[in-house]
Amino acid sequence: MLQVTFTDASTTGTMTGQQYPRYTLRFGDGQSSYVGPTSATPHNYSSPGTYTATMVVQVIDSSTNTVVCGDSTTASVTVAYPSCGSTISVSYGTGGAATLTASTPAGTSGMSYSWNYGDGSPAGSGSPTTHTYAPNGYYTVTLTATSSAPCTWTSTLVIHITNATFTYSCASAHASFTSSTSSNTAYFSNTSSNPTSSQGFFSYATYHYGDGNSGSSSSHTYAAGGTYTVCLAMRWVDSLSNTQICYDSTCNSVTVSAPPSNITGTVTFDSAGCPVSSPAYKVWLITYNASSQLLTAIDSVSSSSPYYTFSNEPAGNYRVKAMITNATSSPAPVPTYLLDSLHWNNCDSFAYSGSGISSGHNVHLQCGTLTTGPGFIGGNVTMGANKSANKTTGIPDPNVEILISNASGVTLGYAMTDVNGAYSFSNLPVPGTYTLYPEVLGYQNTAWVVTLTSANENITNTNFQVHTISHTANPVTSGIANVTSTEAEIVVYPNPTTGLVNIASSVAANAVISDVVGHKVLETAINAGNTKLNLGNLQAGIYFISIKATGLNYTNKIIIQH
Repeated sequence: MLQVTFTDASTTGTMTGQQYPRYTLRFGDGQSSYVGPTSATPHNYSSPGTYTATMVVQVIDSSTNTVVCGDSTTASVTVAYPSCGSTISVSYGTGGAATLTASTPAGTSGMSYSWNYGDGSPAGSGSPTTHTYAPNGYYTVTLTATSSAPCTWTSTLVIHITNATFTYSCASAHASFTSSTSSNTAYFSNTSSNPTSSQGFFSYATYHYGDGNSGSSSSHTYAAGGTYTVCLAMRWVDSLSNTQICYDSTCNSVTVSAPPSNITGTVTFDSAGCPVSSPAYKVWLITYNASSQLLTAIDSVSSSSPYYTFSNEPAGNYRVKAMITNATSSPAPVPTYLLDSLHWNNCDSFAYSGSGISSGHNVHLQCGTLTTGPGFIGGNVTMGANKSANKTTGIPDPNVEILISNASGVTLGYAMTDVNGAYSFSNLPVPGTYTLYPEVLGYQNTAWVVTLTSANENITNTNFQVHTISHTANPVTSGIANVTSTEAEIVVYPNPTTGLVNIASSVAANAVISDVVGHKVLETAINAGNTKLNLGNLQAGIYFISIKATGLNYTNKIIIQH
């Protein structure tokens, strides 16, 4: 190499805070470089000779990016090969042959030359020397020139071989693979052996998965369980001509199980608004029978993970409900249905085919709002007529969820009835109007509106009865028979309603709607089966529905909310 090292000795004088220096070194051979002050900069010249190097220093104003002032100086640089300095030239023959010649410009006699051909073959000597390469490609040739001075010089040259004789053998080219399975997915490992070749090649693997699909992927998911014949086809292609040189294939059988039948989703909540440390989750999978208006929790999972999975469930239409079971302080997440509904009768549902993975059934738990105040509401939930042994008296109904919301519809929290069927809410602001809603799975439920005043801060008789006959969970109001012991089926839903009411009755009857002071606002006949009533023209509030027929005397509250 013809290398010279330059050292910058420039000075700039005094500069302002927004000015900076720029140093440019021009080597005189058409190349230049920015350098640092007082730095040592090496440069390699391509050939011997005398060059004029120039150092340029400029002061730049950073605010305007303009040159404030500058100066330059030049120096003459002469470079020459040492006595043993040598160069390499090449000429190409046929069949990958290359003739390499060493030249020593100084004309030194008694030189010896050693060659590294760059292809891993033994070193060569002398000049010129001829070497045959295989395969085609680029090679870096290194020449070491030595004189008796003593003097040693090393130079390199990259050569390109394009006419080497290409030889290959497919005797060792064999396609092979191993496989493993997990559920209905098979995983393949390509263990094929390559051909011998005098130059580079590419290999291409194609799997035929046995179910009509093919590709290069090393895994495949099957739509059905069973045994499949999987074949691997291997092609080896010359990297230069892109032509196929070898081909082989092999087949093996793989057995996979039926695809997983999973219903999956996540449970989320506002961890900032409702902080729960290390939450524990419970999720229910619920079926709905439209003809009987009944819901049934057919499965449940409990986990410390917000991700839930129900496996191998039958085909059907489902709802999902979730809750955090270890929330001990308020505010806290309240039990919520898919996606973010607090009541089962207006939550989202989804159909499941019974096979494959049905995902994305997520529940975002609603947050109960923290309240403070002297108010208290309590009561009991009992199983009424047709629930107890003699079908006349109520018995306590434990583990019933009671939701409470304020007059603005904001959910404040929930309570679960104890073994005696009792529940309570405390620390409620007074005055205030609150809606209590018993969330009893499989029953059309009736809310109860309770108003606390300064004269009546504690109400302890907000009781509900669960009736099998009418499939309702109704507020127990003094002097009103909620349901008789008749075996007639009556279902009134939804309740509360925005106006549209469905009445499912096993018999034809007469229905009367009255306001809270007893004024009749609507009277109509209902059919056996389902009858729809539109009460949207009535003002929001509490009404009573009375349905009468031979052997039937049904009375219940209806809450209309606009």
